[in-house]
Amino acid sequence: MSIITGSCSPRNILHPSTLLDFKYEIGPYYGCEHNCHYCYAHDTEETDWKKEILVHENFAPQLQTEIKGLEKQTIFIGKDTDPYQPIEKKLQHTRQTLEILSVNGHAACILTKSDMVVRDIDLLRGMPGSSVGMSFSFQTERSREIFEDNAPANRTRLEALWKIKEAGIETYALVSPVMPLITNIEMQINMLKPVADTIWIYRLEIHSTEDKSWENIENILNKFCPQNLKSFKEITFNKKHQYWSELRKKLEEIKNCEKLALIVEI
Repeated sequence: MSIITGSCSPRNILHPSTLLDFKYEIGPYYGCEHNCHYCYAHDTEETDWKKEILVHENFAPQLQTEIKGLEKQTIFIGKDTDPYQPIEKKLQHTRQTLEILSVNGHAACILTKSDMVVRDIDLLRGMPGSSVGMSFSFQTERSREIFEDNAPANRTRLEALWKIKEAGIETYALVSPVMPLITNIEMQINMLKPVADTIWIYRLEIHSTEDKSWENIENILNKFCPQNLKSFKEITFNKKHQYWSELRKKLEEIKNCEKLALIVEI
């Protein structure tokens, strides 16, 4: 089914950031064609992402106005939507964003799952302090296809990070979300450490069994591994579960032993 675009209601493109290291963030789109079933953003979706993505009608002129006079800084791109989802190839809102940021002396910190980011190496090279990150949750393509079937393969993401790194641009990776009993942290770290300057690790965080993301995950587990559903649920909804404390201990040992730039948020 082809994705269509609709006009979003009037709103800012530039938003105050909820991430500690950034004052502002930009979402070039509302909705995400990658449609990862565990994504927290499903709980605020305005349309069916399998059918429609919302956009600003006059994206570039509006962003230019909002950026005007802003002190030079690094702006995050990619928190609630993938800036390089397939529609970007046609609309190029993310490239327009980078062009506007570059002209105004800003840097960008990008998070994506797509190798399309390689297209914009020319701009990123001219934006000192910029960085590109990719997120990973699954060590096998079978698991990845079950939970994020519309997203690019792990190998594609890794190859893109190599190209970004070789271009002299800072890279990072997110092992996110860590899926209890599914994500193999050590395999993920070994896969990512050659291509990522920094590796961040975040656990799966769902606030309620009423959340759309939990409904999606529960349906998947019931279909493919019902024997793990009870334990998965107990671990997911208990931050103090032994699973997380043991994982934190293991990651601290790996960090100290291998001298990795490993940042653990679980």
